[in-house]
Amino acid sequence: MITALASGDELVLVGTAAGEMLCVNYFEPTTKDAVDLFDCIEWRQHVTLAAITCVAKAGNEVLAGSADGTVVLLDADTGVELRRYAMEGAVVAATWHHKVFLVSDHVGNVLGVDKFRLRWKKRMDMGGAPVHVQSMASVRLLDAENQLCAYVAMSLGGLELLLTHEGHVLCRLPSPTVITSIVPTIDGGRVFCGGANGTLYELISVGKGSALALQLCSVATVPFAISSLHMTATSVLLAGSTAPVLYSITLASMAATAISTPQAPAFVAQLPSSEEHATAMLLVLDDQETLCKVAVPSNDVDAKVEASA
Repeated sequence: MITALASGDELVLVGTAAGEMLCVNYFEPTTKDAVDLFDCIEWRQHVTLAAITCVAKAGNEVLAGSADGTVVLLDADTGVELRRYAMEGAVVAATWHHKVFLVSDHVGNVLGVDKFRLRWKKRMDMGGAPVHVQSMASVRLLDAENQLCAYVAMSLGGLELLLTHEGHVLCRLPSPTVITSIVPTIDGGRVFCGGANGTLYELISVGKGSALALQLCSVATVPFAISSLHMTATSVLLAGSTAPVLYSITLASMAATAISTPQAPAFVAQLPSSEEHATAMLLVLDDQETLCKVAVPSNDVDAKVEASA
């Protein structure tokens, strides 16, 4: 059973409930629009005894986190293990920032790791209460001097969004709902946050100098709780855990286009652009066995599912 998914370049990295990591080459020429996952495996590596709960990729490295707190770094080309770390609880989120992987567990620990060593460790407790990172992402925002600065934006499952550096909280921004997903645009110029109330927010800087402030600006609302956001060159896609539909919000006009799916998506990952389609997404359905391609045209008109399992 598939439990985690990530994509990068021409690879799709899949984690399973059996503790395996699979590298899938779905992008080889094929006449099929829906294929069985196990028909296109490049490499397969058993990394832990527990279910894989988190997968991330940066450059030639893959990070896999598991339900027993194991964090493993793998070579993306071969699957060879590069480094292994242990956390106190199940791994829940990971992102790449300043040449290290940031990875968090469900009891509030955040680590900065690479293939050489543990760079830093921080516990995100607030007033002694246990917390966990609901979502996090590396983002760039304007500071008081109108300079772009890099932060890690985090949601700890409460009604606020944090901007952090190496686990230290630099800013707390109240949010109207729990932020479930954070994603920057491909060029890093804009940051979007998905809410448990079904609202898509844009994180923006308002004012200048000492009057500079950050705001969560509502830009769109969908009829389900947002579980994940996925960025393309021209739009941001909103997915829910139970709704059999994706919503594409175009970056230029913020117009929403509904994309029907045969059933609620379990996992979504981006496919490289092609001449045939300006943007495509890879949809893994709840049957947990079939990879199915969803086309999202650049103008967000007539979006459709190309094939279903």
